[in-house]
Amino acid sequence: WWELNGTMRSLPTSRIAAALVVAALLITAWIFFERRQEGDHKANSPSDSTDSLPSPPKSPSGGNSANSGKALTFTPPSIESAADTTVPPDDREIGVRLHEWLTSSPDIDAVSFTIAKAFRTVRKEDQAEVARELIPLVRDEHFDTRLRPLLLDSTLSPDALAQFFRTMTLRTDEIELPLLIEIAKQGDTHPCYDDAIVRLSIRFGGDLNSPWETWQPLVEAELKRKRELLGN
Repeated sequence: WWELNGTMRSLPTSRIAAALVVAALLITAWIFFERRQEGDHKANSPSDSTDSLPSPPKSPSGGNSANSGKALTFTPPSIESAADTTVPPDDREIGVRLHEWLTSSPDIDAVSFTIAKAFRTVRKEDQAEVARELIPLVRDEHFDTRLRPLLLDSTLSPDALAQFFRTMTLRTDEIELPLLIEIAKQGDTHPCYDDAIVRLSIRFGGDLNSPWETWQPLVEAELKRKRELLGN
C-alpha cells in the first residue's frame, strides 16, 4: 500500500485522472454486460402470463372438461312402434349383444327402445333370454310401442311370447284387455291364444269356446266405465 501510495503520488495529476476515467468506463461496460445477460435469460424463460397457458381441453360434448361432470340427459326417439323398425340380422353371441344393449345408455327408456327394435334379429333360441332382460325396462307408457308389437307376433319364440303375455297381465287394464282381444282374434295360431280366452272368460264370463266377438263389447264397456270414473 505504501508503495502504491507513493507511486500514485509520483504520477502526474492528468495521468491519475485518465486512469480513473478508464476504470469508470470498464465498470460501466461490465454492468451493461451483466444487465444484458440477465435480460436475455428472462426473454428465453417461460412466461408466467395466463395468455401463454393452453386452453382447457374440450369435452366430447363440446364444452370445457370442467363441465364434463354434469349429468347428460337423453331423450328417446319418438316413433310409432320401436319393434316395427327393420334391423339387419346379427349372428353374434347373445351375451355379447345383450351387454352392448344394456350398456349403450344410462337411460332405461333408450335401452328398452334399442332392444325392442332389434328383437326380431335375435335367434329364436335366444329370444326368451332377451325378453327377460327387456321386460323390466319397459314402463307402462311405452308398452304399446315396445312390447305390444312383439306380443302380437306369433312367429316369435313361444317362451318369449309367454313372458310378454305374463307381464301384460300385470299391467293396467288399458294395456291388458285390448291385447287379450287382439290375441283372441288370431285364434290358435298364437301360442298364447288359450291363455287369453281363459282370462277373458274369468273376467267377463262366457264359454271358453265362445268367439272373440263375445267379449269385445264387454271389454269396451269396461274400459269406458274406467275412463268415466277417472273423469276422462
